[in-house]
Amino acid sequence: MGGLKYLFEWLKLTRFEHALLSSFGVLIGLLLAPSSIPLHTLFFVFAVPILINLGAFILNDYYDIATDIANKRFDRPLVKQTIKKNHAFAVAILLLLLGIVCSFFINIFAAAIAILFAILSFLYNYKLKELPLVGNIVIALCMAIAFPFGYVSSTNSLDFPASVSLLFFGAFFVGLAREIIKSIQDMHGDSLTRNSKTLPILIGKEKSAFYASLLFLLFCFYILLFLFLVDDLEWNYFSISLILISLFAFFALAYKSYKLDGLEEIRKVSLFNLFIIMLAIFLAGWSKWM
Repeated sequence: MGGLKYLFEWLKLTRFEHALLSSFGVLIGLLLAPSSIPLHTLFFVFAVPILINLGAFILNDYYDIATDIANKRFDRPLVKQTIKKNHAFAVAILLLLLGIVCSFFINIFAAAIAILFAILSFLYNYKLKELPLVGNIVIALCMAIAFPFGYVSSTNSLDFPASVSLLFFGAFFVGLAREIIKSIQDMHGDSLTRNSKTLPILIGKEKSAFYASLLFLLFCFYILLFLFLVDDLEWNYFSISLILISLFAFFALAYKSYKLDGLEEIRKVSLFNLFIIMLAIFLAGWSKWM
């Protein structure tokens, strides 16, 4: 396999776009902090979420090879054997450890968060994903922690303002909704290969889809609270319009989730719209510092 194609397979295995989105969340957390951060520390602040995300997603595919085969996911690099299993596992552990090491160059609170979520990432892929809701909650927390991590990296304090808390809970709800949708998609492979007891397997996909729909609506509620309650950002018509359009899309996704209509599309569109909302908040926050 050519070098460029082999690199592409690694990028596919790591879901690099998720690492970039997490880094964007960290950047927003930094912008919401009242204090600035030394320039030389920024490298480590962004390296931590990238490294831990990359390692976590490699482990996800490593422990899910049999499930992916059962679900006919023949596009996965480990299923296709374009990347060797033992190489993937070694790289994943190395990335998690590097993420932890980098966190110690920030502050003790950032290091504590990095260690906790590196461990949770491993435990999730190894066992927790088989438990009802537990695995889904872990992934949602990993998705939401980017905002507090950025804030903590700048302030060295766990005293979070309302802006960071609202974003954390909003991201948690949308992450949990997306993970429930993913569990519905993986029902066949999870029950066949890992004897998992995920939420859809226990209560059925219809009820699970209903809860995912409610979580999308909760996300919309928290983002609206953020929009109306956070007054220390330089809101403009463009940023507000981006948020409102994206929230309208999330209302549509909530309905599609309830109807079990296009689950893969729901996951992709929800991630894209989350990025758009984060972009709008970033633009409002960035203008504050101009």
